[in-house]
Amino acid sequence: MRLDNWIDKNKKLFIFDMDGTLLDSMEFWQNLGRQYLESKGKTPENNLEKIIESMTLKESASYFKTKYNLEEDVETIIKQVLDFIEDKYLNEIPLKKGVKDFLIKAHSEGYKMCILTTSEKSQAIGALKRTGVLDLFDAVYTDRDFDLSKKNPQIYIKT
Repeated sequence: MRLDNWIDKNKKLFIFDMDGTLLDSMEFWQNLGRQYLESKGKTPENNLEKIIESMTLKESASYFKTKYNLEEDVETIIKQVLDFIEDKYLNEIPLKKGVKDFLIKAHSEGYKMCILTTSEKSQAIGALKRTGVLDLFDAVYTDRDFDLSKKNPQIYIKT
């Protein structure tokens, strides 16, 4: 089946989100605080995700330091969390089922494809390279490339 059979023939560009669309990363993000604390030998409280869901990274790091008596200062905790995230992207987080086949098919049919993510660009590129799909994309963008939120429709026009 050709993709043209179900995609508007006048449109030849796909703009993909990465997390939860191409990469099976949502469970990782939902459990990030728990996984980080467990990596430090701590037992997270049952409702940790609910407690930190609206906190910034700095607020979460401060909470972890205070609640779990971490020895590191807040800035070190932030760096460790960022390093933890990068390690998961570069080594573990898989593509979602069927994504690679779809991307190969779209690329072979001449569709331009790019990524627009709020993740760090180096992490996005590393994960896409590791999973063997980076070369199928024409560009990888982050919201910071445009100084716009993904909630702002202008970001998709500029992409």
